[in-house]
Amino acid sequence: MSLFVRAPGFFGAALWLGFLLSCAGPARAAEPPDPRPEKRLGARGTAEPGLVFDTPNATFAAVYQFAEVRHLFPFRNAGTEKVTIEQGISLDGTGRVEAVPLVIPPGGTGEVRVVQPIGAKLGLTTFRYALVTGEPGVSRYRFSLTGFTESAYEPEKNLLAFGQVDRAKGASLELELTSREVPRLEIKSFEDLPSWLEIEVAGRTGEDQQGVRLAARLAGRPPLGWQRGTVLVRANVENQPVYPLPYAAVILDDLVPSEFSIPFELVEPGGTYQRKIELRSRSGAAIELRSAEDPAGWVKAKWAPCPKAPEDPACRQLEVELTIARLAPTGPFSGQLELKQGKDGEVLPLLYQGIVTAPGTPIRRLEVPAGAGGTPPGGGR
Repeated sequence: MSLFVRAPGFFGAALWLGFLLSCAGPARAAEPPDPRPEKRLGARGTAEPGLVFDTPNATFAAVYQFAEVRHLFPFRNAGTEKVTIEQGISLDGTGRVEAVPLVIPPGGTGEVRVVQPIGAKLGLTTFRYALVTGEPGVSRYRFSLTGFTESAYEPEKNLLAFGQVDRAKGASLELELTSREVPRLEIKSFEDLPSWLEIEVAGRTGEDQQGVRLAARLAGRPPLGWQRGTVLVRANVENQPVYPLPYAAVILDDLVPSEFSIPFELVEPGGTYQRKIELRSRSGAAIELRSAEDPAGWVKAKWAPCPKAPEDPACRQLEVELTIARLAPTGPFSGQLELKQGKDGEVLPLLYQGIVTAPGTPIRRLEVPAGAGGTPPGGGR
C-alpha cells in the first residue's frame, strides 16, 4: 500500500471512513474563473490593500452541534481611494457573508456580518471567508472564525456501519445513546430516513435506564452500491434537540465490482488518468451492461472481456478514464459512475474520488507495509 504526502486527503481505510462520514455528492464543478488573476482563490495581489481588519481571525465560544454563530468583523479604509465591495464568500458554502456598506470612502468604516450554521461538525473547527473588492491588483481579503463544537450526547460520534450487505438477506445493527443533559433520554422522531432503512427504540440502557437502545434494519430493496447519509434523531435535549447519526452500507446483488470506490489519488490539471475495475457475476450468469455514465462528466468508461478469462461471460473489465480540465480548481473532488445493467437498466454506482494538485506540486510516495493500516471495511482494496 502507498501513502502520498504533501497534499490534503486520505486513502485506504481512512478514505473509506471519510466517505462514510461525509455525504459526498457529484463531482465538484469548477467555479468560473475571475478574469482578474489576483481575485482568484489563493492568488496574491501586487497592490497594497485599502481595507484593514482589526481582527481577521476571530473566535467564538463553545457551542453544541447545529447551533448558529453570528459574528461581526469590523474594518476601515486606510487607503486614499474609495473601496467597492463586490462579493462576500463563505469558502465552504455553509455560511452567509454580508458587508455593510458596499462602498467605503477613504477613512470610512464598515463591518462584515457572518451568520454561520455549525451543522454536525465536532471539535475545534475553523470556518474561512473571503471578501472580493474592485481594487485593481488587490487579492481577496481573507478572514476566519474558529471555535469548539461539542455534542450533548454520548457517544459524540456514531455510525451505522452495515459493511457489505447481500440485498436479499438484509442486515441489522443496534447501538446505545445517552445524554448528560437530561436524566432520561426520550426519542421523539427519526428524520431523513431512506425508505429501506428502519430505526426504532428497542429498549432502555444504563444503570438508571437513562439511555436508549436503538435498533436499525435494512429492509425492502435498497439501491445497489455505496449507500450513505445521515439520519437526524430528534430527542428531548433542549440545548441540542438533534443528534446526527450517519449510516453506510455497500449493497450487493449478483454483479460485484472488485472496488466500489475508485481512487484517482493525486492528479494535476490537464492530465488524463486511467483505472481498471473487474466486474464479476456471483451466480456465474453472463454480465449484461447497457451503459456506463458519469452525470458530472468527469470520467468516461468502457468495458471489455477480463484479460485473464476472456471467454468467461461472467467477468468483465471496466476501463475508467478521468480527464482534468486545465482550469480545474485544486482540492478534493468526487462523483459516481453509473453502470446500467440488465434489461431493467438497474444502476450500480461506483464512487470515484481524488485530489487535484497545483501543477508541479512535489509529491512523495511512502511505501507502507501490508496490514499496517488495516483493511477498509466493506471489502475495499
